[in-house]
Amino acid sequence: MTDMYATPATPNLSWVLDEFKRDTPDVQTVVAVSIDGISTYANTGLPAADNERLAAITSGFHSLAQGLGAQFEGGRVRQVVAELDQMLFFVAAAGRNTLLSVVAAPHADAGIVGYEMTLLARRVGDYFATASRVGSHRIDGFAG
Repeated sequence: MTDMYATPATPNLSWVLDEFKRDTPDVQTVVAVSIDGISTYANTGLPAADNERLAAITSGFHSLAQGLGAQFEGGRVRQVVAELDQMLFFVAAAGRNTLLSVVAAPHADAGIVGYEMTLLARRVGDYFATASRVGSHRIDGFAG
């Protein structure tokens, strides 16, 4: 049986997310997610249950933004940002059928986090790409 979520053979890229988390001020969590909500990579130390939940939230958040863009002719989604009392939450395209999700401290500089997400997506987006599945909605491109 073929794994429906299989991607081309690539090394584990969690180290890239660990580096992003370490080098980007106030970032707490980073995950790469398929557009249908399956986590493909996460920073080291993120509990599996949190990883899975964040992957589903990321996919849903992006889908809602796509619906908004379609309904009101807003174009493609580049980035979605939510400001909560205790965190900032970012979602951006990070390669074919892949999203990058970041949770940051509430005092983080959203401009810096968003900019660094764009650089990361451009640098490794081809490696983060998720294979298309029959019936799935496809996204292309990167944040920014």
